[in-house]
Amino acid sequence: MAITLKRTNDGQQVNTVLKCGDLHGAPDLKTPSPKVHRRYFWGNLGEVEIYGGKTGRPVVLNAIFNDSTWLKPWYVVNYLKTTLDPIIGINLEIEMTYPDTTKANLQKCTFEKYELVPQPGHQMVAPLKDTTTMLNGTADTWWIEVNMFFHQLQTGISDSLFVTNP
Repeated sequence: MAITLKRTNDGQQVNTVLKCGDLHGAPDLKTPSPKVHRRYFWGNLGEVEIYGGKTGRPVVLNAIFNDSTWLKPWYVVNYLKTTLDPIIGINLEIEMTYPDTTKANLQKCTFEKYELVPQPGHQMVAPLKDTTTMLNGTADTWWIEVNMFFHQLQTGISDSLFVTNP
């Protein structure tokens, strides 16, 4: 599973590939709202509507970040800060590649923030040690679950989630 964040910087394509071991399900795509301005004019029965298309929508990705080189918990935190902090507020395309090589793309998304997800039985949000080698095949590495929040600017039919097999 890989998440690639594609963006243009000074006219050149820049791809950020996240070290994501698992994306928990499909992206959480909220419903876009219609842009409607309703008014009542004196002397008329009912109301009038001016329809202006659809608004954007929030998109949430829930992922587990892990890597076989993260032998200390602060490596995880450093990776998140150096990889995700610089792209906050940047408009990009999200490309998700699943294990069966299926790709899903979300275009015109602005990265808003990320939040660490607390795990059951733990008092605080922090990286956890993988002692089972189930995440990346290497024992005693660290992992963390993260929610990434985006806002898709345009939600027309042609801008929705596309799934293709390359």
